Amino acid sequence: MSKPKCGAKTRSGKPCGYPAGYKTDHPGEGKCYLHGGRTPIKHGRYSKISGNLGDKIAEHANNPNPLDLLPELATLRALFERWIEAGGEEGSAETVAGAEKLIDGMRKTVDTIHKMQTRELLTSREMEMGLMEISRIIAEEVKDPEIIAHIAKRISASFSLHAADKLAAITGE
Repeated sequence: MSKPKCGAKTRSGKPCGYPAGYKTDHPGEGKCYLHGGRTPIKHGRYSKISGNLGDKIAEHANNPNPLDLLPELATLRALFERWIEAGGEEGSAETVAGAEKLIDGMRKTVDTIHKMQTRELLTSREMEMGLMEISRIIAEEVKDPEIIAHIAKRISASFSLHAADKLAAITGE
């Protein structure tokens, strides 16, 4: 099986005989260095899209905080206000329908933001189990009852759980 060739038409009209990608950063693929091979080959899902849309896709792909939906929420709120101001006849079916769509979009965006913010939070049960494990480790590792009591008071003051009581139960006090 022969290796792929550049294949570009030369001045003589014959196909170029250099290997594909010869003297380029993509050997074995595309044109040789003499026939446009120095232009990097774009790869990826959106590489064929050019112009303004391609630039916008690249801009969003390089966003350091792509999960920040606050600008979208602000846009929906501004559109809602503009829609209401331009509504003409108050309470018209068209005004109400448009407002409902924008309100629904705002609600969905707020719900998504809320889910993203709370996804990593511990439930109260998980927090209680973690504090119980910390209390058990302290009771096993610390032998001075006064230090254990002091730690239990600090944990109790820091959290609304009954860690001090549970630590006392673990240590037998």
